[in-house]
Amino acid sequence: MRDFGAVTIVERARRGETITYGELWDAVNRQMGRDIGKAWRQVPQLLRHIGEDSFERFEFIITALVVTDDFGEHPSEGFFRLAARLGVLHESEAPEKGQPWKVMKQRQRQFWIEECDKVFAFVADTSGLDLK
Repeated sequence: MRDFGAVTIVERARRGETITYGELWDAVNRQMGRDIGKAWRQVPQLLRHIGEDSFERFEFIITALVVTDDFGEHPSEGFFRLAARLGVLHESEAPEKGQPWKVMKQRQRQFWIEECDKVFAFVADTSGLDLK
């Protein structure tokens, strides 16, 4: 699942686009060739695995390109929590667990845009990118 998800995100990045959580889950489901269940529980774990792997290998979080489709494009709070856990975003910028999170702070937005730019630049400069 992680590899299918990463490849799907890379395909979107090559087109200079983001992908919604639902689109990513549907693509992974199709590529698996069988029903893989409901997204609500599995997507956060899938994104964590993809994000950790891309950060370890390339020093950016490729899941920055995975966005909501409600009230404007932006990542979920999980993206910022992962970034804080990886040490690339200060812990004070990570949304608090158990608390509703609706709006990005200025520093979160800046960090997200920077990560998206890194992904787009890397994919544009790397024709043979393989995240498997």
